[in-house]
Order: sequence, then structure tokens, then C-alpha cells
Amino acid sequence: MSDTTPELRVGDSQRKAADEQLQAAVGDGAITLAEYDERSALLWQARTRSEVDALVADLPSLHPHAVFAPPPASRPGRRVIALMSEDRLSGVVLPGQEVSGYAVMGKAVVDLRREDLPSGTRVRVRAVMGEVEVQVPPGTHVELSGMAVMGDRKVRVAPGEGPVVHVDAYAVMGSVVVSVGDGQVVRATPGALPVQRRPHPHPHPHAPLPHVPPPHRGALSRARRRIGAGLVPLALLAGAVGVVASGTDGRVVFGSTTVEAVDPSDRDVHVSVLFGSVTVVVPDDAVVEQDGLVVFGSVDCEQACDGDGAGEVISVRSLGGFGSVEIVTESEAAEDSR
Repeated sequence: MSDTTPELRVGDSQRKAADEQLQAAVGDGAITLAEYDERSALLWQARTRSEVDALVADLPSLHPHAVFAPPPASRPGRRVIALMSEDRLSGVVLPGQEVSGYAVMGKAVVDLRREDLPSGTRVRVRAVMGEVEVQVPPGTHVELSGMAVMGDRKVRVAPGEGPVVHVDAYAVMGSVVVSVGDGQVVRATPGALPVQRRPHPHPHPHAPLPHVPPPHRGALSRARRRIGAGLVPLALLAGAVGVVASGTDGRVVFGSTTVEAVDPSDRDVHVSVLFGSVTVVVPDDAVVEQDGLVVFGSVDCEQACDGDGAGEVISVRSLGGFGSVEIVTESEAAEDSR
């Protein structure tokens, strides 16, 4: 009989820690993507500690058994709140730091366009009769989750070799858009953490996702949540008679606005009105297709809907109640302004 002591076995938590070290090595350029694929496949088949150590022993940032160190503590989150206003969040995002954006009848912009954006960044956004735009670097792999209730969620980013960003988005009569935004990506500052590129879409089918606990919320945050909760019934009331959808939107609650659908891309107009009025301006030669329903209100479309136009077809969908929608041509709008 052999008196050799059996080697210690490893589990998924140790394999995951080692895999994160391999991903960091790819981001640093220490190993290639092909080497990562080969090592990752062997890693998730490893059964003992020595097998795991052999796969990461030649990486400069590791020392024996370093992959079994406890994970770093979570960092306080960053957030932006737009309550009947417009606000923007930008700046450095640290690994493990959750980013949040909330818009209630306003617009919040979460700007993550940085070269040093950590892979695996989690973004939590909520839009209630408002809009949240998440801007990411080109090539980002966006993983979208959540739900839209009489609202809209869109991802306008072509995936490439950029970092992974998880977006948990809920839109209630509002919209959430993930895009590359306008302008240039902010360059990494000297001494900043390296960019962690996405080496593989799914390193292992059973690899657990990292858990990021929610940040501590103080008294100010609790007060903001109570304000937001008080506005939800109003949002649901508006939703009973009006829908905010994708395209060119006109949203009015106790007010008035003008939507100019004169750009060649504005061919799908959605209007939601509650105790207010919306004016939609279309080109003189447009062919307007109008539908929808306004309860206890009116939809006026005289010259714009006379059927004599020879230009682009514009679809105008009006939904709401206790308000009015007027569709006019550019000439009519100019005459009214005079």
C-alpha cells in the first residue's frame, strides 16, 4: 500500500479565481487569446491544486497559491439620478464597482466611454417616463437583462474585442438605450488599471457569475426612492391611456410640446399625451399615416393628411387622454408662428 498523501481537490470557486487571473493576463498581453482558450479548457477539467497551479505558475503577477486568495471587498457604487431633469455620470469606474442610473420624467446619461473600463462592469438602470442612455466604448460586449413595460430597450453596439458590460435595465413607459455615444473614448490616465478585454464569450458553461452586493444606501438615497415610488402611480395612470415607444417620441403630462419630424430618419413618430397637447411638424410633401386613440381629446390632421403628398411616408401613432394632438406641415407651422 502507498503512504502518499492525496492531493487537495479544487472546486469551481478556485477554478473561477484562476480563470480571472488568466483573463487579466490576456488583458496585460502576457498570454495570447489562443493560449487563454487552451489553458481555460484545461483549467475547468482540473481536479487538484497542482493542476491549477501549473496553468498559472508562469504568469508574472502570480505566486504559489495566489489564486486561492479571498476576493477583494466590494467598492461603493456610483449613481446618477435625473428627477424631472437631465444629468450625466462620467469618470473612472473601478473593478467591482456597480454603476446606477435612474430617470423619472427626465434623462440620465451613464458615460462609460473609457479605455480603462473594467470588464465585467455592472450597470443598473431604471427609466420611468424618462430616458436612460448608457454610453460604452466601441466593441463592448453588452449583456442586457431586465424588462420593458410599455417602454423600450435597445442595444446599438456591435460587439468586438472590448470589455464585457452587464446592463440590468427596466423601462416603464420610458426608454433605455445602450450606444457608443458621440465623441471620443477617454484615454486611460497614467497609473490607471489596465483594460480587461473579453477573451472568450463563455469560458465555461458552469462558471459562476461574480456576485456584486448592492452598495450601502444612505438617508438621501432612501428619500429619493420614496419620491420615485410616489411618482410610479402617476406613471401608471399615464400608461393607462398613453404609450411611449421607440422612434421619435412626444411625451406630455400636464403640458405641451412640439415634435419636428423633418429629418429623413424621423419616419416613425409616437405621441403620448395626458392632460396636455402635442404638435407634430412634418415636411410639406410628406404622406402621413395617422392612427391610435386619444380618449376625451382630439387628433387634428388637415393639410398634412390630405393625401396629396409625394414625399416620404411618416407614421404618427397618437395615444393618450384628456389632451390634443395636432399634425401640421412646415408651411402651416411657419404661418402659425407668424
